[in-house]
Amino acid sequence: MLDDTFLALSHTIRRDILRHLTAGDATVNELVALFELTQPSISSHLKVLERARLVTRHREAQFRLVRLNLSAFAPASAWLAELKG
Repeated sequence: MLDDTFLALSHTIRRDILRHLTAGDATVNELVALFELTQPSISSHLKVLERARLVTRHREAQFRLVRLNLSAFAPASAWLAELKG
């Protein structure tokens, strides 16, 4: 689990996606426009974030939204706190 989390956080675009999602849910198309990347490229980044459980996707009416999952950061946070001592 930690490996997936830190792998997901290792890329600037993925960190920027997470930062954007702190303001609320977004559609894939909104993320495509925001980052000026192709839909397949954004989807690839989202798959990495989903594998780490840092984001989830859900359907709302006709929209498929991406949502930040803050609880998934807990194991990484705990591990970092252990390092701090």
